[in-house]
Amino acid sequence: MDLSTIERIFLGDGSWTFVFEIVFRTMFLYGFMFVLMRLMGRRSVTELSVVEILLIIALGSAVGDPMFYPDVPLLHGMAVITTVVTLNRAVSFLINRSDRIERLVEGPLVRVVHEGHLDLPGFEAVEIAREEAFALLRLSGVEHLGQVRAAYLEQNGELSIFRYPPGEERVGLPIEPPEDVEPLERYELGAPVPAAGHYACWSCGETRLHEEQMPVAACACEHGFRVKAAGRG
Repeated sequence: MDLSTIERIFLGDGSWTFVFEIVFRTMFLYGFMFVLMRLMGRRSVTELSVVEILLIIALGSAVGDPMFYPDVPLLHGMAVITTVVTLNRAVSFLINRSDRIERLVEGPLVRVVHEGHLDLPGFEAVEIAREEAFALLRLSGVEHLGQVRAAYLEQNGELSIFRYPPGEERVGLPIEPPEDVEPLERYELGAPVPAAGHYACWSCGETRLHEEQMPVAACACEHGFRVKAAGRG
């Protein structure tokens, strides 16, 4: 590899002085975007909506070319950025004025836990994995589903959790520790349970009291096995 090749790799076909122009373009567009972002207001990263994520992607694409392509004028980049931000503001305005448009753009709020059981239609509606929902519950200190009266997957991807008051908790499907860390003992449909107690359906979390050596009862969701429930019945 000769010196000219190395120079081409680092500088391309342009002059090394164009590096200073790139620095100027980047600083200029950064300042321009900063002003626009300040006008839009601020939200934490965890609260980004679908519209705002789309805005970030669009701005990233719009800003890149004018920064280092000499044949792309700054004015063109500014026009694209301004248009993207204006569209974002327009969509946000429509979302605030119409629940129908909000559901169309942001998606619906979906219940995933109801009275200590998994809301399977809710899971199917948002296509969220069980372990992902369990991880969000564990991050909020939930050990089993019997502690949860209701949980909703919000439009920003976070989980709103409403617990039973102390003393009113139920038995429920254990989610702590995670299954991939410490697998639970599984009892297949029709097999006798070794001890009396509540057993939870692994699929929906429905619990049922079993006597010792009682065959594992079927669940409404027709899943094949249960695990020992956690909590006090």
